Amino acid sequence: MNADAKELNILPRQAGLDLPLGWLEQGMAVLNADGVILSINPSLANWLGLREKDLCGQPLRQILTQIFPDLEAPLRQWEERRLPFDHQTLCLKRTPPPHWLTLESARHDQLLYVRLNSTLPPLNELAEGAWDEQLRSEEGRRQMFIRMARAEARLHRLIHHWPGIIFNQRADFTFSFVSPQMSVLTGISDEEWKVQSGAFWQVIHEADIEELRQQIRHAAASGQPVTTTFRLRNQKNGRVFYIMEHRQPILTEKGLVLGYEGIWLDITRQTIAENRLTTASWKEALSVLMMGLAHDFSNLMAGIHSLTETLGVQLEENQHPSREYVKIIQNSTRQATQLVQRIMRLQHGKIGERSYEDLNALMIDLQDLLAKVVSRRIQVKSQWAQGQLPIYVDPVEFRQVVVNLALNASEAMPNGGTLTLETCRHQSMPQQRVVVGTIPSGPCVCLSVSDTGCGIKPSVLPLIFDPFFSTKSANKGSGLGLYNARLFVERHHGAISVESTEGTGTTFRIWLPEADFTEAERQKAHVAPLRLLVVGDLPQQARAAAELLRQNGYSVVTAESADQAREMLTSVVARFSGVLMLSGQESGWVGELLNWMRSNRQHERTILQVVGRNLDEMDTAFLNRADLVVTEDLRSASVLNQLHNLLQPKPEGCA
Repeated sequence: MNADAKELNILPRQAGLDLPLGWLEQGMAVLNADGVILSINPSLANWLGLREKDLCGQPLRQILTQIFPDLEAPLRQWEERRLPFDHQTLCLKRTPPPHWLTLESARHDQLLYVRLNSTLPPLNELAEGAWDEQLRSEEGRRQMFIRMARAEARLHRLIHHWPGIIFNQRADFTFSFVSPQMSVLTGISDEEWKVQSGAFWQVIHEADIEELRQQIRHAAASGQPVTTTFRLRNQKNGRVFYIMEHRQPILTEKGLVLGYEGIWLDITRQTIAENRLTTASWKEALSVLMMGLAHDFSNLMAGIHSLTETLGVQLEENQHPSREYVKIIQNSTRQATQLVQRIMRLQHGKIGERSYEDLNALMIDLQDLLAKVVSRRIQVKSQWAQGQLPIYVDPVEFRQVVVNLALNASEAMPNGGTLTLETCRHQSMPQQRVVVGTIPSGPCVCLSVSDTGCGIKPSVLPLIFDPFFSTKSANKGSGLGLYNARLFVERHHGAISVESTEGTGTTFRIWLPEADFTEAERQKAHVAPLRLLVVGDLPQQARAAAELLRQNGYSVVTAESADQAREMLTSVVARFSGVLMLSGQESGWVGELLNWMRSNRQHERTILQVVGRNLDEMDTAFLNRADLVVTEDLRSASVLNQLHNLLQPKPEGCA
């Protein structure tokens, strides 16, 4: 190898390694199967400092490694791979400053085509002091421009299309940069985020502020990233979102905090699903466990009670002075057995099974249980309406809702107070300031659960029935208790209202229709309204169709884009019987949605209403993707009849 080096006059080039290398552009060579140069272009030869005729017939790898010994390992690996197409980045570290090359090769038959180009260093190697050196050549400046343009385009796509939020936050918690989606999530504009240091803490749920401050202090002290979950409240509409945040502190060498970089992900929907799954599985496991324990405990109490009865008879015959104590034991065991039976009745039956109940009887039974489970510092009072108050409800779910309301009231009175339970009858439901659900149209009954606790702020009172709304810290409350109460009354065609005064107390009222004992038959005959999603690239016609469907008993939701429709269809909350699509073209977003549904949503029926065109003008394959195709010239009655036949479930045994 040394002899070849002398013959090729490479040593002078090696001696000149203290000089900066020039920028290599389009250096190319053709090699045989053994890596020997067959031909080489002037650009590569001049950059190597050798003549073309001296290079031909020499192994390219040997020449390069003699001039640049640090290329020995990467070039050997490149040669051994023998890939049809190969690309590798090389670094000449012995040159001042380090010089970077791209080596590209392509094999064909017994020939190997090679191209070498100077290139900009990777970002982590592109020291600021070396930029001037790298940008001296026209090609270097062109590569830098292309790299910056690509990076900017990628960043723009990421910021505007990624579902999360990217931010760069200063040490005072203002933002030097934030994704546009932040204003939609928080109700605060991008400009306000950049100048208002207090805006960040205004949107964080008050119960999560301290925990988030601790996490941020930990990140600043350790210099390590932290991932945490908290709630925020939209400042315009009051909606509560669950956010997962990943935060990376930016520190000086001395540990001074310059700011933070991070991302937010909206995990509200995921949290809803997890809470429902967790709650359902835990309730099932707890129910089985509690029923078993209660049964065993009841058997023990029965044995104790039987022994005390026998002992009591003997002591009574002898007029023993301890007979009074035995009577106390008997009463206690009897009360314990009754308490266990009440607890077991909480889980008696299945959720979803309705029956006729007397509201007073349900509450009298529950009062004794509540008096045992709330704090002893809380006095439980009651006032029941005269006579029976018949209701047609799911008794298991009703008990769960009442127990939850009572426990919430207990937590609002940590220092003691009064919990009042009251029932009454009304010919019509009186006006309420904050109410959700369905106002009963006729006579109704009311259950009031009142406390003398801390009360609820007027500003948040309209929001307390929303999912995940809670004034407790994130690890102490799911925020689903009152939301479940809302779902209960809605399923029972009733309502729930709230009145509260800070420092005085809160009253929740459950309003349910008074039963007329025809509900069971009506329920058998009643079919729940079918739920339809209406979409269309013609908004006016879509709104008209939605209104017609509502007037004819359908539950209708509208979407204005394919993304919005897909989000609704894949939601864990909503379930649709079908999707009505209004369109006059195959290539629009409605057509894309129809294709997506055919591939991903087999259980929802698809109805296509062609608007502005004849069916014979449309692509037959496109029309066949829909379960039902109707035209705008059909009478409404005909369309509704076809919808009914398509969407109504068929009776068992029918084809």
